[in-house]
Amino acid sequence: MRSFIFLILLGFLFSGCETPAGLSSSEYRRIGPPGKGHLTRRRKKRKTFDEKFREDVLDNGLGPAVNRVVTVRPIGNCDNSGPTPRKRDPSSIDPKLDVGKFDPPSGGGKKLNLWATNYYTEAKNNGGSIPLKDKKEKTFVIEGESISLSEKEWCHAAMEGSVSVVLRSGKKVTFNYAGVGSMQANCAKYFSGKFASTGKVKFKISASLYGEGVGIPLSKRKNKSINQGSYSLVPYRTIGVDKRKIPYGSVIYIASAKGTKVDMPDGSTFVHDGYFFAGDTGGAIKGNHIDVFTGDKNTKSQPFNFVKSNSSGTFGAEIVTDKAVIEKMTSMHTKRY
Repeated sequence: MRSFIFLILLGFLFSGCETPAGLSSSEYRRIGPPGKGHLTRRRKKRKTFDEKFREDVLDNGLGPAVNRVVTVRPIGNCDNSGPTPRKRDPSSIDPKLDVGKFDPPSGGGKKLNLWATNYYTEAKNNGGSIPLKDKKEKTFVIEGESISLSEKEWCHAAMEGSVSVVLRSGKKVTFNYAGVGSMQANCAKYFSGKFASTGKVKFKISASLYGEGVGIPLSKRKNKSINQGSYSLVPYRTIGVDKRKIPYGSVIYIASAKGTKVDMPDGSTFVHDGYFFAGDTGGAIKGNHIDVFTGDKNTKSQPFNFVKSNSSGTFGAEIVTDKAVIEKMTSMHTKRY
């Protein structure tokens, strides 16, 4: 049996197939193909490696516990893309807490004075002068297509932190911010000479429909129901924050949002109750500035009257202390859609 396993590993080493994004060949050999391999009996003795596996593999949508957006076909003669992912459906996202169940907070939480902008995940056709690269500076190749955008589209994707790219087949692939590397584009010219480092952004394939926010603290990942490394973006619920002002994972209540009719990307509607979840951030999000995620809607169609996109357009808010609301909002953001 050992000889058989050794021959399989040896064949993999010389097959010319690429390992999945986020894994070195040595790590891949120790874990096995996505959806089939499992950590060995030495798991408890290799806690640091296990944590890295959860962050790098599950967060990239390559583990059996995560439903990926697309199947990535590697360059070479074998297919180590793992199980076929389920079809992504916007209707699978339900942003309603339970209308009527949760009333406005009693007023015991910290009071905030904020101003807001909004952001969204755009869908762009594949093809352009600037390739989307992973943290190892490799261009993504999916279904035989090299993934790229025009310079302006690329820079806006890098600034927003996520983008959906439409392939020739019509399939959408969502990419998410994965860090920075070498400079690829002069993005400052699109942002009034600011945020030059945006041109260094690298991407990963998102494990969730609209993209992912900040990493989930390890303390919260002890919950066995949470099997992912970052929060999912949920339209009209997720907000980007400065963690020095609003800690990640917090829930805030904005009274002026209560009663707003919201049109979801799948055509359904719901009446907002005023609760939002601090699950994302951004280079331009500083101090009392928050950024409201509005799915695939553009700036002109966002529904909230408190979003003025101007620092003088401030409004009151409150950090929520109700455990039932916090649990519900956290559960909503720790699912893969």
